[in-house]
Amino acid sequence: MNPTSEQKRIAFGYNRHENRIVINEGQAACVKLIFDYYLQGNSLSQIKAILEGLGIPSPQNKPTWGKHCRIFSQIRTTLDLKSTR
Repeated sequence: MNPTSEQKRIAFGYNRHENRIVINEGQAACVKLIFDYYLQGNSLSQIKAILEGLGIPSPQNKPTWGKHCRIFSQIRTTLDLKSTR
């Protein structure tokens, strides 16, 4: 895989660096945390409250996470697809 940053939008957990897509370790840890909480049975609203309670900023670097934050729907879609296979 050769991840270049030609695409306009980079997913939360990644950054552009010298025309390549690289993992943002801090954001990646947050993504893993969201996956873990979801797999433990927490709803997206509960995860939102947990992240805000922990003081983890949103992908837009705001103190609150939006109800329809893109990362939540991407994670739910990913996990729901895996569970149907």
